[in-house]
Amino acid sequence: MMNILIVDDHSIVREGLRTRIQLTFPEAQIQEASSVKDALKAMAVTRYNGVLLDYQLQDGNAMDVIHALESFEHRPAILILTAFEDDRIIYQCVQSGVEGILLKTSDPRRILDAIQAVLVGSTYYDEAILHKMVCYVKRKDEIQRVLNDNECRILKHLSSGLSNQDIANQMFMSEKTIRNYLSVIYEKIGVKNRTEAVLYYQQHVK
Repeated sequence: MMNILIVDDHSIVREGLRTRIQLTFPEAQIQEASSVKDALKAMAVTRYNGVLLDYQLQDGNAMDVIHALESFEHRPAILILTAFEDDRIIYQCVQSGVEGILLKTSDPRRILDAIQAVLVGSTYYDEAILHKMVCYVKRKDEIQRVLNDNECRILKHLSSGLSNQDIANQMFMSEKTIRNYLSVIYEKIGVKNRTEAVLYYQQHVK
């Protein structure tokens, strides 16, 4: 018997997916959940073959579910459906090892193809998703070529909201050295101040 769980906080989306899946896989037992909490509760008692997981839920997101599943004895195949086209979110999902990612705007037939693929152990990524992932990786590689290891670490600390003194303490350097590093970093990445540097980090690295 094939068990499938649909996780989405919009009932109309769940109903639409359920109808399409049931028509394509009439033997499937389909259940629904509308939150991270309900999804994990369902997966704790039922061994699912596949989970269709909306990225953004009312009480968290897909990554919360994926991280929680690390402690489970059985991890089902996961297909993430997302309305977000943020490169960082997509890269994060791919890095987590999910079997598939599709945009919610994808053709219904493609969603069914993706479900079928992940249920038999394959992977399925939308072409637009793959393109965004490649672009994100290229940007990360670019910034790592521009900045050395210490500069990357300082920029990361800066984006976490640490003061110059806090960064100095973390890196066992003087505050003056950190100020000098920041001046070099600003020049290398083409920004004028801390705020612009943090935005740059969030867009290109985080």
